[in-house]
Amino acid sequence: MVPYIILLLLFSVVESGKVGIFVSTFSNSQLVFGFRLAEELLKEHEVVIIRPELNPKTKEFGTPGTKNLKQIRIELFNDTKRLDDLLKIQQDFFFREFSVLEKNMRDMRSNFVSMMDKACDRMLSDENFLKSIEKENFDVVFVHHYDLCLYGIAHIAKVPKTILAISSPVLETLTRIHGHLSPPSLIPSVISNFSMDMTISERFKNFVLSVAQDYSGYSHVREYQQVFDRKFKNFPDIRDLIRGAKLIFVNDFEVLDYPRPILSKIINIGGIGMNLGGHLESDLKTFVENSKNPTVLVSLGTVTDSKYVPEKWKNEFVKFFEENPEINFIWKFEDEHLKLPKNVIMKKWIPQVAVLKHEKTIAFLSHCGYNGVQETIFTGVPILCVPLFVDQFRNAKLVEYRGFGKSIAKSSFYSASLTKELKEVIQNSSYKESALNLRKLINSRPFNSSELLLRWTKFAIENDFDLTPPYLDVIRFYNLDFLIPLGFISLVVLSFILRTIFRLYYWSCCTMAFKDKQKLQ
Repeated sequence: MVPYIILLLLFSVVESGKVGIFVSTFSNSQLVFGFRLAEELLKEHEVVIIRPELNPKTKEFGTPGTKNLKQIRIELFNDTKRLDDLLKIQQDFFFREFSVLEKNMRDMRSNFVSMMDKACDRMLSDENFLKSIEKENFDVVFVHHYDLCLYGIAHIAKVPKTILAISSPVLETLTRIHGHLSPPSLIPSVISNFSMDMTISERFKNFVLSVAQDYSGYSHVREYQQVFDRKFKNFPDIRDLIRGAKLIFVNDFEVLDYPRPILSKIINIGGIGMNLGGHLESDLKTFVENSKNPTVLVSLGTVTDSKYVPEKWKNEFVKFFEENPEINFIWKFEDEHLKLPKNVIMKKWIPQVAVLKHEKTIAFLSHCGYNGVQETIFTGVPILCVPLFVDQFRNAKLVEYRGFGKSIAKSSFYSASLTKELKEVIQNSSYKESALNLRKLINSRPFNSSELLLRWTKFAIENDFDLTPPYLDVIRFYNLDFLIPLGFISLVVLSFILRTIFRLYYWSCCTMAFKDKQKLQ
C-alpha cells in the first residue's frame, strides 16, 4: 500500500508543471484575478507569483489560499504621487459625461503610457529581478493584459511559453494582434456604450472608436518596443512575442458576452476562483436579518475614491435612501460626515458575494464592473447599473441585452430616477428570471472554468502547438490585392461593352435617319 502511495505522489510530481503568473498591481480588482488564477493552478502545479509593485497602495494585498505562495517582487515606484496624479485625472471622468477622444482622455493615456514605460525600463535595469525569473525554470508564464512589457521580460528570462490572461471581456486591441477578427459593424467596442443592434450612426461611431482604439494600442506597443530597443540590440518585435502566446484565457462566458467570431486560442474562464462560500457576520448580519425589509447592495467599485465623489452625488444617494424606507441599503462608501437614515449601513469594505447570496438581497446597484456583473449572475440577483468609465458602459448595455438588469446614465443620476429604475428591476420578475437562467446556463456548461484552466494549461505545458492564424494586413484581409485589379478589369470591359452598344445604337439611328430622309425625297 505504501509503495503505491509513493508511486502516486511521484506521478503527481512528474505530471505537474511550474507556472509563473505576472500579476497586475495597478488595482485590487486586477490583483484579485491574478490570485484567483494562482489558487486554481495550485491544485495541480507549482505556482510562483511575479509581482512588479506599481501601486504602493496594493502592496499588502493577498488571499488566504495563497498565503504561503512564493512571490518575486520588484519595487517600481515607492511613492504614490505619480499614480495619484493619474487617478485624479481618471476620477474626473467618473462623474461627468465625456468623450474618449477628448484632450483630457488623451492626457490621461499619455501619463499612463509614460508611467508604464518607466516601470518597464526599471524592470529591464534590474538584473537580479530578471535572473530570479530565469532561475525558476518556468514551463509557462501567464501575462496579464495590462502590461505588455512583461512579454519582453519573459523573453529575456528565457521562459519557453507564455499565456495571455485577460481579466475582462475580450480586448479587441490586443486580440487583433493574435489575428482575432472583431468586425465593428457587429461587435461593440469595449469602450463604447452600444449594444449589438446598432443604428447606422452607432455603427459609424463604433467604427471610429475601433480605429482609434487600434491606433492607441499600436502606439502603446511601439512605445514599449522603443524601450527594449534602447536596452538591447536586435530585440525581437514585441508584437511577435505577443502573438507567440500559446493561449488566451478570458474572464468571460460564451452565454454572457455578445455572440461573436472567436479565435481558436481563446478560452473563456469567467468567474474563475470566485468563492461563493462565506456568510454575513457581526453588524452586517444583524442589520440584514433583524429587519423585515429586503436588502439592496450599493457599490461603485474599488477604483472609485469616496473623496472624489461630488457632493451632488452624495446628496442624491442620501435622498434616494430616504425615499425608500421599506428597503435596507448596504453601501460601500466612506464619509463620516454624511447623515444617513436608519435603513442604511455604510462600510469601507463589504464581503460583496456574501451580501449578494443572502436570501434577503433583492438587487445590486453597481458601477457595472465585470467582476460585479458576474457575481450578480452567480448569486441570481438582478443589477441596476450606473456605469462610470470605459468598459462599464458596454457592460451595462450587455446587462440590458441579456435582460437581467437596467442602466442609468450619469446625466440622469437623481434620486427619482434611481427609485424608478430600482423598482422596475425589483418588481418586474423577468430580471430575476434572466439572472437565474444565466446562472443555470453557466453552471450547466460541459466543463467549468477551473477544469478549462487546468486542462488547457496542462495541454500547453506538455505540447508544442500554434493556434495563431497568419497575419493579414488590410490589403489581404479585404482581398484588395485581387478585388481592385478585378474591379478595374470589370470597369474596362463594362466601358468597352457600353461604348460598343452606344456606337451600334448611334449607327442604327443614323442609318434609319438616312433611310427616312431618302423616303421623304
